[in-house]
Amino acid sequence: MSNHTIKDSSERLQVITLTFAFTGGCFALLTLLLRLFFIPGAEAEARQSEKSYADLVATLQRPQSKDLRANAKRGENQDNTSTLAEIVKLAGDRRGVKLPTLPPPTITQKAGLEERKIKVMTDPAKLADLIHFAAAVQDSKKTIQVEGISFKRDNRSKPEDQHWIGTVEFIDYVTK
Repeated sequence: MSNHTIKDSSERLQVITLTFAFTGGCFALLTLLLRLFFIPGAEAEARQSEKSYADLVATLQRPQSKDLRANAKRGENQDNTSTLAEIVKLAGDRRGVKLPTLPPPTITQKAGLEERKIKVMTDPAKLADLIHFAAAVQDSKKTIQVEGISFKRDNRSKPEDQHWIGTVEFIDYVTK
């Protein structure tokens, strides 16, 4: 009986040894195939990415780029001293949106803030122009928000003109 158990354990050892050998051989073969066929493409792509990164860093380190960033920061820090009505009028003129009347803003006092609201109704214009107008007013000053916006199709225009009438309510929060 003792010979039988030695033979079984010897076979198990051989099976385990061969399994590890074949697994190691497969990994070696797979590594060789990857190294020869797939990695050269990835290596070239990595080199290209490194070159692009170096070019980007060089561009950002140029004096012109530094000046642009400094000017942008200075522009952000400067508060726009224009009133809400002036900003709305200027944005309408720049975007080609006509405002039939520009009502005076209503001012509400809140804890340490002055809330200036203005509700503007536009003449018929293209929808894209109206959206750009509202965005331009909001972008002109950090404290301005669009409270509400609505559009309705102008019944008097031709269907191919696609003109809309916009009603936009802006709010400017100003500290006292």
